[in-house]
Amino acid sequence: MVLAVGLFETVVGLTALMNEQFLSAMGGSLLVWDLSAWGWIHLVFGLAALVVGASLWSGAVWSRSMAVLLVTLNMVAQFVFVSVYPLWAVALLVADLLVLYALTVRANE
Repeated sequence: MVLAVGLFETVVGLTALMNEQFLSAMGGSLLVWDLSAWGWIHLVFGLAALVVGASLWSGAVWSRSMAVLLVTLNMVAQFVFVSVYPLWAVALLVADLLVLYALTVRANE
C-alpha cells in the first residue's frame, strides 16, 4: 500500500510540475508557496514512499518507523493540498490513514 501511495504522489508531483494549468483549473489556491513548489514536494514524498515501500517489502528494520514518519508528513501535505484538488487529496488522505493503521497495529507476524 505504501508503494501505491508513492506512485500516486509521484503522479501528482509530475502533473503539478509539467502542467500547472491542470491543477490551477480546479479553482483552489494554496496557503503557502505555489503549485510548482508543491509539485516538487509531492514528487519527493512519492519517490521517498516508493523507496520506503520497497524496503518494507524486503523486510528492512528501519523502514516501518520511516514509513510512519513519511505517511504522517504526507497527510499534512494532503491537508494543505485539499483546496486545490479536493477529491484527490481526500482519497490520498484515506489511503494514508489505511497505511498508517497497517503500520502501527501489530498483527501476529
